Amino acid sequence: MLILTNIFRINGAGVICYDGLLKIIADMAGENHIIIPCSIHETIVMSEKTWLDEQVLQEMVYSVNREEVPADEILSDHPFRYEREMNRLCMI
Repeated sequence: MLILTNIFRINGAGVICYDGLLKIIADMAGENHIIIPCSIHETIVMSEKTWLDEQVLQEMVYSVNREEVPADEILSDHPFRYEREMNRLCMI
């Protein structure tokens, strides 16, 4: 599991858009990844094998956003999957 942010740890979730970063991470691990949008400040990247139930993952992200993240810092209510072979990011 990786936490992606910038060196300031403020407004750092955008680092997932750095050119080629998700592909580098996936190629190093040799597998697809799940991206959890924690807030506008960071995202979590973890192995797709960690989560078997997409519905549970969706509910968890939504619930945490409503209960723990300030409304103006919510990045997304949906997790994403990075598909290594296709080099694409898809909403789950």
